[in-house]
Formats: sequence, structure tokens, C-alpha cells
Amino acid sequence: MKQYVIWKGIASVEIPDSFQVATIGEKRKIFGNYRKLPDFVLLDRQHGIRISCVDTDRIENLKKMDIEQTAQFMSHIYKRTVPGYRCHGIYKRADDDEVCAILYTHYILNDTLYTMSLIYKEQDTIHLLQCTCSNADTVEWHPVFKNIVESICFNKKEKRHDKGTM
Repeated sequence: MKQYVIWKGIASVEIPDSFQVATIGEKRKIFGNYRKLPDFVLLDRQHGIRISCVDTDRIENLKKMDIEQTAQFMSHIYKRTVPGYRCHGIYKRADDDEVCAILYTHYILNDTLYTMSLIYKEQDTIHLLQCTCSNADTVEWHPVFKNIVESICFNKKEKRHDKGTM
């Protein structure tokens, strides 16, 4: 297992050694040519599993919602825009004073894609840690993602705010 820092130092997560950093070409293939590419994308090429982190502060409505409402709203948006989207559940996880939601989904484009998204809000920014696997049996993909999400460790707020001071 390797330890990775995500969301600009907000949290760290343990990822199995089978995951490798995605190349620019692989990121372009996944996310398209006209989007800003996420900095953090890991691939388990043998099993077709992808882990990525993104931040967003563009959606004005989400800033006013609590974490459960944010997860439900994102699920609703996906349901309206992604063909074959289905939400399997939204769960809440607390780590000391940090709270995040976990959204289990699958949708069908060319293949069936299984996803698990960890959603964390900090002030006006929404942070996502998303795990995606294509054409996998639930028994195979769920334990990998569950271990990753359970291993996430939020850094203390004092440490984060001290980084910019002398």
C-alpha cells in the first residue's frame, strides 16, 4: 500500500501497489480533450480500475447544502444526464469532526461502469474522490473501493491553515 496526499493536503489515502499514475494520454482518453485534467489519477491497468480526485467550486447551489443534500443533488444530476445511471445508496461517514458522503452508483455507456464517489465539502469547495471500474462484478470492485475509502485520513485543520503562515 502507498500513501497519497489528496485535495491539496486536506487528506491522505492508502492505495494498493497495483495502481500506477496515469499518463497525460490516458487522462485525455478518460476525461476528453477540452477539460482541465485532474492532477490525481491512478490506474490499475490489469483490472480496469481508475481512481481520481477533483475539486469544484462552480456549482452555486451546492455551496448552501449540507453533505447529504449535496450527494442527493449530484445523484439527481447524474440521473438526468447519464444514460442508464442508477444509485445504489448514499452513506455518511464521520471522522472526528470531518464528515463526508459516499455515493455508490453504476451506469451504462458502452460498458457498465461501477463507481464509488467520496464527497467532502470544505467551505465553498466540493472535493471528490472517485473510483471507477468497468464491467466488473460487484464482489470484485466493492472491497477495493471500500478499503480505499476507509483508509482516508483527514489532516487536522490547524496543520492545513498553518501551511501558509511563517
